Amino acid sequence: DLKAAQAIAGGDRDASSVSTLLDTTAALGFVVGLSGIVLFFVWLVRAVRNVEAFGLVVPRYRGAWVVGNWFIPALGLWRPKRTMDDLWRGSGGGPTSVIGWWWGLLVVTFYPLPILPEDQN
Repeated sequence: DLKAAQAIAGGDRDASSVSTLLDTTAALGFVVGLSGIVLFFVWLVRAVRNVEAFGLVVPRYRGAWVVGNWFIPALGLWRPKRTMDDLWRGSGGGPTSVIGWWWGLLVVTFYPLPILPEDQN
């Protein structure tokens, strides 16, 4: 992006097409990512309904809470994991430690750490 911006500022016409390509790729990536998130939530709601319908496990969270728990900051740290634990047990999975590792990596990846101020010496 920086090289494309410098080339555009310098009047290079080829850089303009590179910039357009980068913008198009970014927009496509956003659409694909958003579609993946929507499909994941559709799958999650259906999976919770199936586990409950088959009487395998009584899920702790149902309905809108299955998705809503992911977006409420304080609850989003543990409630989605509990929903996934219910699905894991309902599907005949073994110990939920696999879900614990998955959830831990997800939290570390997506929850920002506080930014410490730089040393002002």
